[in-house]
Amino acid sequence: MNTVSVIVPVYNVMDFLPQCIESILTQTYKDFELLLIDDGSSDSSGAVCDEFAKRDLRIKVIHQKNQGVSHARNTGLVNATGEFILFVDSDDFISPQMLEIMLERILATDADIAECSYCEYNSQNERRNILRTYGVITGTQNIINRNLTCEISVVAWNKLYRRRVITKPFTEGENYEDILFTAQVLCNCHKIVSTEHVLYYWRQRKNSITHSGISESRYTAVEHFMQRASLYHEHNGNVGLIHSGLLIELTLEMKAVVAGQNKQQMEYELERAKAIASRFYPSLIDIAAVPSVKGKLRAVYYMYQHSRYRKLLTTSLREQKQ
Repeated sequence: MNTVSVIVPVYNVMDFLPQCIESILTQTYKDFELLLIDDGSSDSSGAVCDEFAKRDLRIKVIHQKNQGVSHARNTGLVNATGEFILFVDSDDFISPQMLEIMLERILATDADIAECSYCEYNSQNERRNILRTYGVITGTQNIINRNLTCEISVVAWNKLYRRRVITKPFTEGENYEDILFTAQVLCNCHKIVSTEHVLYYWRQRKNSITHSGISESRYTAVEHFMQRASLYHEHNGNVGLIHSGLLIELTLEMKAVVAGQNKQQMEYELERAKAIASRFYPSLIDIAAVPSVKGKLRAVYYMYQHSRYRKLLTTSLREQKQ
């Protein structure tokens, strides 16, 4: 059995795929399998996968009809044989030492997950490092709270997982699938270790889901953050952090939703957001102890600047404690 299974969902990325695969094959740690899940690519990505598989026996290629990144990742999970799981997106690449460093940290601390720092960059080669401070976080409730404060990221790809903590598949047919997947996994964890090493390189593309403006996918993100909040409430996460973390995420998503719209369009989008929020908030917190749902959504709608947000958040948390 291979120690690590690296799962790469592939769809129409022929310009970036060779760099991604090469970065995995040149790892200093060699005991891994690479699962390339060709999700019905219409370009030559599938053929590129097959060519690499001829050169390295650690590669397994699975071709399937196009069903989305979540289904491709789930296919990888079903076919993975490793004790540890790593996800890599096919337009990204990783440091040659990623597996070695992450595996050393997770084994040395007996952690469930190792998380690394990462670099986001664009086609102009502009780069920004998102750093994680080295440390160990213990206790499920503490781990949940650190996710709410963004000390543990929502993305699936900068983490090495023990297979046993992945008990549910990715939600299929929806975008922003990492939000719920990460939340569900974290609820199964008792210890997480992070490293300051920048080991993952996340490519920023203008036509990606993450960097689109208004679209239905943004409402999917809002719903997933709401569901994450409900899940963490059930697992006794800190109520104040659940509330503030949700407000942060809703603010960011609604900012993207209303970008460039006129007043009438913005009012329409606000009503849609309120309808989503009303389905989750009553079961989340005692509404009497916090600002009204209507007021909260209006805050999400208007408070885009961080300075304004901090003032709002301070007031909201003060009201919770009274």
